[in-house]
Amino acid sequence: MTSRRILICDDEIPMTEYLEKVCIGLGHSVRVLTDSRMFALALREVDPTDIIIDMVMPEIDGFELISGHGCGLPWPPRNR
Repeated sequence: MTSRRILICDDEIPMTEYLEKVCIGLGHSVRVLTDSRMFALALREVDPTDIIIDMVMPEIDGFELISGHGCGLPWPPRNR
């Protein structure tokens, strides 16, 4: 299996801990965010191959993030 770079954005810490444990157990590198306002910066730093986003968060919800409105970036960020 190919190792992936996974970005997890969820405001519920128990969920992020569970997802991180599973992804690391599968051999992937993981970056966890509990504050959706940090998404744009993490997206640039991690250059993820996969993203797991909570769709209901207090500051910027997942719908805003995936449309690019919440992070000021065009979506998708680039062609793969």
